[in-house]
Amino acid sequence: MKSKILNIGKINIIAIILIILSVIVYVFEVISFSRFQTSIIGGVSSNIAFYLAKADYQVKQISLDTLAPKSEPYVYNFTIGNQYESKVSEVDINYTLKVIATTNLPLRYELYMNQDYNSVSAVNLITSSNTTIENDEYGTYFLNSTMDSQYLLYNSPKTNNYTLLVYFDESNNSFKYQDVVESVRLVVNSEQITE
Repeated sequence: MKSKILNIGKINIIAIILIILSVIVYVFEVISFSRFQTSIIGGVSSNIAFYLAKADYQVKQISLDTLAPKSEPYVYNFTIGNQYESKVSEVDINYTLKVIATTNLPLRYELYMNQDYNSVSAVNLITSSNTTIENDEYGTYFLNSTMDSQYLLYNSPKTNNYTLLVYFDESNNSFKYQDVVESVRLVVNSEQITE
């Protein structure tokens, strides 16, 4: 009888420990949505996704090594959202998008959010007021455009669709641009809203 009571007590203790561990894992998973950054460098891709509900895809590199002067823009699409598969962020998120480009080629950039860039009413998010030219410790100059903050509310799945246009005008058809590589980084800085 005493042995049975001890065995039942051990089983209860193990069950309580498992329940406590489950609660800790769940709390850690919720807290992990708060702030993170990962860097991934890849080749040219016309579709890029940033999932702010998981710790991936916070910096994307677009290599523009195959650009040739032409009248139409090069088009790159990407999305930023708070849902990954069926999982939606359980916290409010504030994010800021930056477009950082090297200045090796005479390129012009336009960025549109949730708009058809061909529409007459489309508004280019890259302006002279949110763009600066900065240099790093090696003397390389970068075009740095910072967009206004966007909010994604918890348990409300939302995806913002962006279109980045890169213009390399035909008038720049010169041998001096041969073998020159340009690079664009899309940087999403996100943080949990605690107020």
